[in-house]
Amino acid sequence: MQEALVDTVVLYGALNRQDPYHDDALPIFRRMDNGDLPVGIVLDFVYAETFNAMTGSLSHDDCTEAADILERSGGFRMERTNREVWTNAHDVYRGNPHLSFVDSALVAYAGVEDVDYIYSFDTGFDSVDDLKRIKSDANPYSA
Repeated sequence: MQEALVDTVVLYGALNRQDPYHDDALPIFRRMDNGDLPVGIVLDFVYAETFNAMTGSLSHDDCTEAADILERSGGFRMERTNREVWTNAHDVYRGNPHLSFVDSALVAYAGVEDVDYIYSFDTGFDSVDDLKRIKSDANPYSA
């Protein structure tokens, strides 16, 4: 199955019209939603971080509408981290001071689940081996 991780900055940017990344993130979100891109894996940490940030800047109704859109979409899959990812995330975090803990969890998940790609505008992922950052609505599986 073609799949890629989705970073908070892309998810938040797509769901919040006020975000500076909105115009870049929305095409990624729409193409995932339409099935034109790999299935977007949204970790529990990313989901929580996104909606915590949205709660501070949008109405509750807007937040719940965004959650409904995301959860109904066949283009995204919500995943919970397990103990192995959690443990590996701590190791990644200790060794990469430029990554947040959520970013470290994404890197750890990619390693445990053998995911090669992440949609993100965060350049911190560029220094991570074996995880390729995609910063546009390009499909990495297309020739």
